[in-house]
Amino acid sequence: WHAVAGAAYVQHGDFALNPEHPPLIKLWVGLWLGQDLVLPPTPALMDKDGEREFVETVMYRDNDDRAIQARTRAAMWTFHALLLAALAALLWRLLGPAWAVGAMAVVAIEPSVGAYLPVVMTDLPVAVALVIAALTLALLLERWSWPRALLLGLALGLALGTKFSALPALAGLALLGLLVWGWEARRSDARESLRRALQLGVSAALAIALLWAQYGFRFEPRSDGSEGFNRPIEAKFADIQSETPRALLVFAHAHRLLPESYLWGLADTVRVGIEGRGEPGVLLWGEFHAGRPPWFTWPSFVASKVPLALLAMALLGCVLAWRNRPERGARLALLALAVVAAFYASSLVGAQSAYAGVRHAMPVVLALLLAGGAVAHWAWQRRDRRWLLLPAGLWLAAFGTTISEPRLWEYHNELAGGSEGAHRAFSNESVELGQRLHEIEQFVRREVIHTGEPVYLDYWSYGSKPWIAARGLPMRERVESIHDDNREGRFRGWFLKHAEARKPLPALGWDPGEGLAGLESVARFGNVEIWRGEQVRPRSRAWDMFQVVSRYVYVEGGDDWALVARRATEILETAPSMYTMRLELANARLRLGEREAAREAYAALLAQDDPPLPPVLEQSVRAQLERFERGDATEDIAPIRNPALE
Repeated sequence: WHAVAGAAYVQHGDFALNPEHPPLIKLWVGLWLGQDLVLPPTPALMDKDGEREFVETVMYRDNDDRAIQARTRAAMWTFHALLLAALAALLWRLLGPAWAVGAMAVVAIEPSVGAYLPVVMTDLPVAVALVIAALTLALLLERWSWPRALLLGLALGLALGTKFSALPALAGLALLGLLVWGWEARRSDARESLRRALQLGVSAALAIALLWAQYGFRFEPRSDGSEGFNRPIEAKFADIQSETPRALLVFAHAHRLLPESYLWGLADTVRVGIEGRGEPGVLLWGEFHAGRPPWFTWPSFVASKVPLALLAMALLGCVLAWRNRPERGARLALLALAVVAAFYASSLVGAQSAYAGVRHAMPVVLALLLAGGAVAHWAWQRRDRRWLLLPAGLWLAAFGTTISEPRLWEYHNELAGGSEGAHRAFSNESVELGQRLHEIEQFVRREVIHTGEPVYLDYWSYGSKPWIAARGLPMRERVESIHDDNREGRFRGWFLKHAEARKPLPALGWDPGEGLAGLESVARFGNVEIWRGEQVRPRSRAWDMFQVVSRYVYVEGGDDWALVARRATEILETAPSMYTMRLELANARLRLGEREAAREAYAALLAQDDPPLPPVLEQSVRAQLERFERGDATEDIAPIRNPALE
């Protein structure tokens, strides 16, 4: 997605594609790809699924995806090497050579860092960019000067261009800069205080200018002045339930304070990251927590993914850094890193989404890893080689437990049961995210094609229809048309499942004894299992029909609302806890003009408690019922957009 979008930015100057992230990483990859990625003009897009289908068709049908991936890997290795070199230089300058060497040695063997180094994603870039911004701020606060102010502006612009989640941490750094400036202003003359204030202001202005530069200093996403987003920006703003963020975004858009694509992406981040996308819950330490993620969600992700020896080194480093009373520059550097970690972590705790696992917490992870350098620094200061055995021993212990890991993405430490057992404790994108694609393709070609049977996709990471079509593989969803009438739910063939399918999840209505009846496990690739047999499961058919109905409504633009209502009713008879389908039933009744039936369907949503309704959807439904109660005309009441689409 990012690679195709980056090619569109570079080749066509079209920033309408994939505005969910700022453009820096995509621009970098797009420049590396040049004209080698064949890219047709972007068609009119209908919602995120329509955009996803377009970019996957471009990648898998119109291009050699493996050759493109090889080029993007080289691009990201180079990008991260440059960032990490800058980080090492700043650590050396502010914290000393021993700390810099120790910290970078820790970073070099951390599995999640290694997993993301070659991948075209924004999680590691935003982590490195934020710690660079923190250290350049420390440089400026250590000794105020114009060159350092300009360096800070460059670092801030880099962070702004990587990911929207950088904003809370950057706000923390801004607060830190203002507090230090105010504290020192008490002892400085007015002229010096003004000069320093101007330096902070120029840094901020340069960062904003660099952000605009990444969009070609153009407000509109396309050079012809059109939008071209998968959803109009006014509708994107209207999706936001929180009044203050929505008002701020509308104001910024009306006054063109930031590029339109950036504002669209920021609205998407508020809607998905803060308000949530209607996720049913999260699996933590083997227990499913329905509804809002509990407070220990993100600490659990970090504690389960970072090697235990590195965690010990990081925590010990925090203690030593606190007790060593370093010099002014080092104190400011440590304070700035702590601010980044604290503000970023606070934004995670308040978020409704936890689907991505540790990759969304990489700035916190990286700050912890850098603290581990304090152990090497402390040992070096002792001037006795025996003390170096402590950091060396911890590092070697971590190296020994990770060097044989075949899949860095899937790595989990012993607390989670190791990489082999993590699927029993966690279910998120840090457990597995399509990383076994080519192995599964080879298995299907070797074992399945000659049988003439289909492979049914129960695991969404491998459900790319353009990829399947380009490879000519017999992989498919159980239901592929809204006119499907296999209500019995009888299927025979091969079934691709996540390994957690062996685990009971009552809150999601999953019983492996019933759900795997009639099937035999025949192969496993990491956290992906392939089963074979005949299955009679109406609930699985209902889930796939829900996906088809959603596509019919939101992507294909279907308007047979009686058919939608009929399919929704069928689904709810089999899976009554599927609140997203109850929402579509209510919406269909509303579109049919059946006012009382629509009101009753919306009210039924509020009565659901297993699983509980996501807060963002509950808020929308209550507002909808208020419109019915105050007598708004039926035609003036708009359907509620399904939050799961985000």
